[in-house]
Amino acid sequence: MHQYRDRRQQMKISCARRCARAVLAAALCCVSASCGVQRSVPARPDPYSPQAQRQRSAKADKRKAEERARAAARAQYNAQAAQINGHNRKNLTGDITFRETPSGYSQQVPESQRGSVEKVSYKATYQGKTYNKSALVYLPAGYGTNTWQKYNVMYILHGYGGGFTAYLGGEGRNSTAEIKLLLDHMVADKLINPAIFVFPEYYPDRSFKTDSYITDGPLVKAFIRDEFTKALVPAVESRYRTYLQATGSAGLKASRQHRAFGGFSMGGAAAWYAFQYGLAYIQYFLPAAQSSWALYPHGGLTDPGGTARALRDAAAAQGIGKDGFTIAGGSGTADITSLYMRRQVDSMRRYPDTFTAANLEFGVVAGAGHTREALVNVLYNNLPFMFVNTDPR
Repeated sequence: MHQYRDRRQQMKISCARRCARAVLAAALCCVSASCGVQRSVPARPDPYSPQAQRQRSAKADKRKAEERARAAARAQYNAQAAQINGHNRKNLTGDITFRETPSGYSQQVPESQRGSVEKVSYKATYQGKTYNKSALVYLPAGYGTNTWQKYNVMYILHGYGGGFTAYLGGEGRNSTAEIKLLLDHMVADKLINPAIFVFPEYYPDRSFKTDSYITDGPLVKAFIRDEFTKALVPAVESRYRTYLQATGSAGLKASRQHRAFGGFSMGGAAAWYAFQYGLAYIQYFLPAAQSSWALYPHGGLTDPGGTARALRDAAAAQGIGKDGFTIAGGSGTADITSLYMRRQVDSMRRYPDTFTAANLEFGVVAGAGHTREALVNVLYNNLPFMFVNTDPR
């Protein structure tokens, strides 16, 4: 009897609970309706609807149009670059007569034609100690918009007492430093193809500067043999759109035709060291106002014949033949280094299996001394020979 009553009591409780839930649901429904609230699940867009198909088709058409525009721009650039290289290649005679730098090159080009200058910082090791180094990088006009384009890279090194700010002045687009103006004009006038120019410093830090440029010889040599390939090139060419695919030795060798090295005075000695020790990684060289120190300081004066043999042997040791490099140098006629360079170049020409009129160019700046003016004119006349044999593609 007690079990029967308990069961009836449980049934009443269960029934009451069901009724309560029904009443609550009805109440909520009424509230929602009175408030104008409708509960609905948003419909998922149909990926196969005509509208969705039209959107996909429009996006695909846009991508194809952008690709066609890039391809057309690339083809136009390659054709123009090849034309510039072909014209400049005809001027390789071995003994260039320098033209004067145009007077208008002392003025700024229009803002849209100005290259921009950035600072790149990196770390380098000298004699077991790590130093914080910097370089200024010139990016030609159009670098920021022509995102499909890769660029050749040229490194230009200062002389005794200088630093990485010696030639470009500072960052930005509006520097009026002579070499910044020169690069802007030469690119705008289509005398050279757009390229990246890098201006580093060979001093580990300023404490290494002494009262004599002779003591800079070991610093310049160490810069080329260690810092250049191990620190500077990877820091620069992996940051910008260049042809370097890998920062190891194999990657540098594979991209050598897209790399050049030049310099003034002690930077010119560095350019000869770059040929002696880095020919496997660099194809173009522009030494200004200095002969090679391959054997001794001022080797073009003290031993031009021995210096020429050392450079010939360096090319052979690195497996690079006469078609695999271009040297274009120069100096002012009032600069004693022009005598050193002339003697060295004449001695180099005694090895025609290595040095020819097509790969060894030399010229002089009439009346100029060991000055910035002379460097600007050497660059004006010899920069067109950098990358002259490099396929722009």
